[in-house]
Amino acid sequence: MTLPVFYTDAPLANASPGQSLPITGQAHHHAVIVRRMKAGEALELTDGAGLRVRGVLESASKEAATLIIHEVEREHPQTPRLGLIQALAKGDRDLAAVETAVEVGVDVVVPWQAQRSIVQWKGSKAAKAHDKWANLIQAAALQSRRVNFPQLEQLSSTSFAVQKAREGALVIVLHESGTRPFVQTLRSELSQREAHEIYVVVGPEGGITDAEQQQMQEAGAVTAVLGPTVLRASSAGPIALALAQQELGRWDPSENS
Repeated sequence: MTLPVFYTDAPLANASPGQSLPITGQAHHHAVIVRRMKAGEALELTDGAGLRVRGVLESASKEAATLIIHEVEREHPQTPRLGLIQALAKGDRDLAAVETAVEVGVDVVVPWQAQRSIVQWKGSKAAKAHDKWANLIQAAALQSRRVNFPQLEQLSSTSFAVQKAREGALVIVLHESGTRPFVQTLRSELSQREAHEIYVVVGPEGGITDAEQQQMQEAGAVTAVLGPTVLRASSAGPIALALAQQELGRWDPSENS
């Protein structure tokens, strides 16, 4: 049976079967107030940092709730980490990309203020927009039953991708000027070197400028195409990440059994 999963900011590091764990804050609100769960019902809690706690509600009221822990599981992050450097885009297409990327399994999300991004994060708007991305990531992680939530970086310029490439990460820029398909590029690069991080770079509606592309390529980034059609900012990243997951063997039942 699939159990509802709730995020808790309460420490779970010392949780063990048989313990009675208070459920507070966001987890209490969503489980008891919103979903109206009662004593005797089962649920899962996660701290977003790899811990999953399963148990049954011992008590549940508007004021307080407690969980009797039955199981505790720790899920370690996978290597290489998968990142999405997503250019800000209009019409919430960047948000759509991030939401799907989280469901696909992205580990790091980087909001990118590209030169041709129509959307601009400035002043107080920047903090609100960043919080919106953070809330979306948490909701998508819970919906997809993840216990290792993706890391959200601060708003970045092209320098983020440049720095990562210089540090040895595999940075793949999705661009129509690429001469090799994405999967072929990924496979070829990983056969030649070990990469602890893989980043997919997706530009805005107006595309990545020649200067931005040159900056990243000079730092060691490579360019690839997904296919014969041009994809929207909302779909390119998630599709590339899904292909990467498949290529890395993470979606192969025989590899995960």
